[in-house]
Amino acid sequence: MITFATVIILFTYGNINDFHLFEVEQNSSPEIERQIRVHTFIHVLLLTAFNGYFIVSKNKKLTELFIAQERSQWHITVLKSKIKERSSTHPIEQLVKLAMEDDSSFLPLFKKIFPEFHVNLIALKPEISTEELKFWAMLKLGFSTKEIAAYTNLAVRTIQTRKNRLRKSLQIPSETDLYLWIDNL
Repeated sequence: MITFATVIILFTYGNINDFHLFEVEQNSSPEIERQIRVHTFIHVLLLTAFNGYFIVSKNKKLTELFIAQERSQWHITVLKSKIKERSSTHPIEQLVKLAMEDDSSFLPLFKKIFPEFHVNLIALKPEISTEELKFWAMLKLGFSTKEIAAYTNLAVRTIQTRKNRLRKSLQIPSETDLYLWIDNL
């Protein structure tokens, strides 16, 4: 817009001053001056049209980008609402989130979702502690050694030791996948 205004002002000023922006002594014929005016007019017209084309095209692109951004924001809002709905309807995801946060409500929800696992575990090992039950629950959910260590703030080596002790106490062969064994419990 500023470019248009500048061009129009300069063109008007040049037209008023007979296209002589600077005082220069010339000895030219009226025919040459008329041709200069026509050429100058055509140049200004072409430059204005050229600049106008790019300004309009850039404005169109900006409008399209703005509309695309608004559409994306709407899609993000819809997806967030679906995630909220889904997390409230899928207790497993909520359970995993509670385990990752080391939340105290993890075990009660785990017992509610997997009641048969809890009963079978108590039958297998009646003297199980709350900490061991939490460890077994995380194994049941498929957490890796590193993940369990990170979520319980323990060393990886400590979790590996617990897994080995679990194998020995229940006499689980080393060639048996611990996660599959626990999943079948």
